[in-house]
Amino acid sequence: MNEAMKNTTVVITIPIYKEVPDKYEILSFKQCLNVLGSYQIRIVAPEGLDLCRYFDLCQSTGTPAVDYFDKSYFKGISGYNRLMLSIEFTKKYINFEYILIYQLDAYVFKDELSYWCSKGYDFIGAPGFIDSKEEDRYQFSEGMNGGFSLRKVSAMMELLHTWQKYFNLYDILTTKHLSVKSKVQLTYDYLIQGLPSGFRKTPMAIFYKHHEDFVLTMIFSKERKVLSVPPPLEASKFSFELHPGLLYELNENELPFGCHAWNKYNIGFWSGFIPEMAASTTTCSS
Repeated sequence: MNEAMKNTTVVITIPIYKEVPDKYEILSFKQCLNVLGSYQIRIVAPEGLDLCRYFDLCQSTGTPAVDYFDKSYFKGISGYNRLMLSIEFTKKYINFEYILIYQLDAYVFKDELSYWCSKGYDFIGAPGFIDSKEEDRYQFSEGMNGGFSLRKVSAMMELLHTWQKYFNLYDILTTKHLSVKSKVQLTYDYLIQGLPSGFRKTPMAIFYKHHEDFVLTMIFSKERKVLSVPPPLEASKFSFELHPGLLYELNENELPFGCHAWNKYNIGFWSGFIPEMAASTTTCSS
């Protein structure tokens, strides 16, 4: 399908940081192209990365366009956090209403993308759990996963430009959702980063050592009520990550729109729904 004719409500971005994908990343990439090919799909990659192995997988679907960003954004978790929390990234897609982040440990089962956009939330991702190991005593956390997530562009731009109105040193010290270690780190970064401007223009850099999805959903949604997110059970209809078997039961044995970290959490469960995984279950731990 011609790019100009594709849905312009939402853009799908696939972050890629290495030249040779593994077997799971190939499966994830091809599934995205096959299921969501009616939308604009763009690869997000560091400048200079050779993407020929990914392009070779696109012969039957068409090759996505590529948006290159500075290499520093792809060096470790803190670099990725910088990218996701940068105005530069979100502004790149300002002509769209939503961005679907599709990391290559995500998998999409069906095309419900327009439906989830119509819900109007600022952020949607798989729900988290307070204790990720005790499935029989589960309790949802307020955080959501960002690896397969939908974000409203206007809400993200507003937050990135004005976040200082909602979060200051007092908030760091009194928030209920940060460990003592995190509070100490944030306080230090807040003082170091904010001092040069007299704390008038403290940069978003104070958050780069923390997972960006935690920052968005725990700090700016749960604590500050800046971003709207769905209740955890509704979010589980969008995506599973932790405890997929439990979420499957809670959703009356219905699969979600997609999932994240399917090759990490309970691979035995997912092999029943992703046929290409079946041959690998004997060599992978659950």
